[in-house]
Amino acid sequence: MDIIKFGDFLISNSQGKTFFSFASPPLPIRLNLVDQVKQIN
Repeated sequence: MDIIKFGDFLISNSQGKTFFSFASPPLPIRLNLVDQVKQIN
């Protein structure tokens, strides 16, 4: 069963630890990490 199509799925890595998050139903906003990185750099 493909559960990813039922929500938002995120994997990130910070300070040597991996973080997993899944939200169902999907959030009404679309996350774009590229825009956030451009603001930091």
